[in-house]
Amino acid sequence: MDNGSLAHGSSAYGGARKPPPAWALGLATLVNGALSGVLTVTVPQLLAARGVPEPQIAAISGLSFLPGTFNFLVAPILDVGLSRRTYATAMALGMILVAITLAINFAAMGVRDAAARRYG
Repeated sequence: MDNGSLAHGSSAYGGARKPPPAWALGLATLVNGALSGVLTVTVPQLLAARGVPEPQIAAISGLSFLPGTFNFLVAPILDVGLSRRTYATAMALGMILVAITLAINFAAMGVRDAAARRYG
């Protein structure tokens, strides 16, 4: 049976697909809310405690919300496009690329800061 020919709400195994339990949806929302709380309260406080200038804290906070913006913009495309595996693979590779870029930038900042402390 072709997955593309399934009626909405049915599964390849014959029966109607049950919706996820309410607690699972609540857990997903809880995790998102906790992340938003950390990004809006904790991270700026930690940066301010380390003496980071306010414009830089604002820029970091603004950049931290870009993934949510992209999620909102890309969601309609995900509804009509490729398979979950393809999207999961693409997102995982994108996250790896972002992590490597951040690691390189943080390493460069650490070297620069260490040199400034030593020679400046």
